[in-house]
Amino acid sequence: MFLSIIIPAYNESSIIENSLKKIQDFLSKKDFKYEIIIINDGSTDNTLEIVNLLASKNINLKIIDITHKGKGAAVKKGILSSNAKWSFLCDADLSMSIDQLDMFLSEIQQDPSIDIIIANRSHSQSNVYMEPQTRHYLGILFNIFVRLLLLKNFNDTQCGFKLFKNFTTSKIFSQQKINGFSFDVEVLFLSRKLNQNIKEIPIEWYYNPSSSVKFSNGSKAFLEIILILIYRIFRKYKFH
Repeated sequence: MFLSIIIPAYNESSIIENSLKKIQDFLSKKDFKYEIIIINDGSTDNTLEIVNLLASKNINLKIIDITHKGKGAAVKKGILSSNAKWSFLCDADLSMSIDQLDMFLSEIQQDPSIDIIIANRSHSQSNVYMEPQTRHYLGILFNIFVRLLLLKNFNDTQCGFKLFKNFTTSKIFSQQKINGFSFDVEVLFLSRKLNQNIKEIPIEWYYNPSSSVKFSNGSKAFLEIILILIYRIFRKYKFH
């Protein structure tokens, strides 16, 4: 297995079928083995029913159903359940079109030493469309907070599209403690401490108002950064 597509899903019934169709159409043209793993994070709508029906017709589609804990918990479960060499974290709303995955795959072909590739919406060559101003400025504020306390060299930790080499990053996810939206910061913080090779690339990103991925619980995300800092101070992470 070369690639797992990891999709955390919480109340995504309005978009999940269309997104999975686009992903399947894209991957069906590739010459490598793949799997699509949906982690249903305790959805209260009919997301689970929709995905189960699709999975019954597609052997490459797998569903993992967990109680609602948060995006971080869902991603951790998906990554650690992967059977592939690489795992691609993908938001259900496809705010980054799936065809841009080719840029990630091209990077690892050119540089086999890469452990993680993250999409960077703040890159000078990126294009971001339709993002509400409030969300945009909250994101800037959050990034400043992260840079001051934990990670100085990243301009966009929160974009939901990342590629992980499972052999080297599974040890990171096994230590992950944050269940909410700030799990990205924790994972990148741990990866940096282990001197893993992380690359940022530009993308085209479109805000999708239909997605359940919101920054409405921003205060909790800020508190999670403090929690990571506390874990670091009290040596809750093992850097070896």
